[in-house]
Amino acid sequence: MNITLIYPSKNAPKFGVPLGIASIAAVLREANHSINIVDMRYQNENYLITNLKTKSPKLIGLYSSTETAPGVIELGKKIKEILPNSCLVIGGPHSTIQPEYFLNNGFDVAINGEGELTIVELAEKIEKNKSIKDVYGISWKEKNKIIKNPPRPYIENLDTLPLPAYDLFPNIKETLKTTSNWANLLPFTHALVSRGCPFQCTFCQPTVHNTFGRKTRRLSGKRVFELLKFLEDDFRVKEVFFEDDLLLNRGWKDWLYEWTGLMKENRLDIRWWGQSRADTSDREMLEIAKKRGCYLVMCGVESGSQKVLDFYNKQITPDQIKHLFRICKELKLMTIAEIIFGAPNETLEEAKKTVDLMKELKPDSISICILTPYPG
Repeated sequence: MNITLIYPSKNAPKFGVPLGIASIAAVLREANHSINIVDMRYQNENYLITNLKTKSPKLIGLYSSTETAPGVIELGKKIKEILPNSCLVIGGPHSTIQPEYFLNNGFDVAINGEGELTIVELAEKIEKNKSIKDVYGISWKEKNKIIKNPPRPYIENLDTLPLPAYDLFPNIKETLKTTSNWANLLPFTHALVSRGCPFQCTFCQPTVHNTFGRKTRRLSGKRVFELLKFLEDDFRVKEVFFEDDLLLNRGWKDWLYEWTGLMKENRLDIRWWGQSRADTSDREMLEIAKKRGCYLVMCGVESGSQKVLDFYNKQITPDQIKHLFRICKELKLMTIAEIIFGAPNETLEEAKKTVDLMKELKPDSISICILTPYPG
C-alpha cells in the first residue's frame, strides 16, 4: 500500500532527521508498504500537493508537536481536499495529549503514545478495508463521537524494531551536511537509543510520560553499536548527537561501557555527545566516555535559582550543577547549558541568578528557551 509520511515543521532546524518519522517509516517498510516521505523543512506546499496527487497514498501520516498543531490542522484540511478518501493520521506528542483537537478538525485517526506497532496494525486494517475498532493505541471518530481505544503496551524490547529509515528522507545528504553547533564534524546526525523517563519535571510532564512512559527502556549495547556502524557504513557519519535525556547516567554505566567498548574494539571512527542531568553523571564514567569518543556534555541546567528549580520539580541544586561543569572542565569536555526563562514564580532577581550562574559556569554554549505551557 502507498503511504506518505509528512514532517510538517517548515521552520525546524535542518540538522538530523525527525527520528519518530524515521522509525515509523522503517516499521512500515518492513511490513512491505511503499513509503514516501515529504520533509517540509526542504519541500514546500506546492511540492507536497503535486506529490500527493502523483502517489495517491491510501494512508497519510503527519507528526505534530504543540507548537506546530495549528499549522498541521490547516495542512490536513488541504490534504483532505485533494484526497478525501485517504485515511489522515496524526501522531506525536500533541496528538497523544489532545487527540480531539485533530479529530474535530478533519483527521481520521490520532495515534496515542508510541506509534510503531500501532501504525503497522492500522495500515493493515486500512489496506484490507477492515474496521479499526480493535486497534489499540488510537483515537478515532464514529458518527461524530470520538472513541479512544485502549492504550497499547509499550515496546519492552526496542531491539525488535528495525533501524530508523534515514535513507528514505529525500534530502538526507543535505541534512547530514548541516551542523547543530559550532564544533560538529560532518557528516553529522542524531540518534535515539532509549525511551521513557522516571523524573517529574513540570515542563515535560505529563507529555513525556504519556508518550513513552515512566519506565526507561534502552536498545542493547550491541544494538547501539550496530546503529552507529550502520551510520558510518551507509552515510559516512563522523559525529552523532544522542537525543536521549538520560544518556550519561551512572546507573547505565555497564551499558555505556558495552557499546563504547565495541566502538573502540572495532575502530569505529565516530565522535559523539549527549545529555546529562546535573546529578546523574560521575567523574569515572565521563572520563571513560571521553576516551571512547565523547567530546561534549549537554546539561539541563534550567535555572540558577533554587526557587525556580523547585517549581520545575528538577530535584537538583545549583551546587550539583556547578559540580558537573567542574568535572567537565577538568576532563576538557565541552559543555552546553540548557536554560529556561519564564517560570510563573521567576522574578527579575531570580532570573539574574541564572545569568550569574552562566557567568560562573562558563559553558561553551548556552541554549535558551522560553517556558511554553502545554495542555495536559
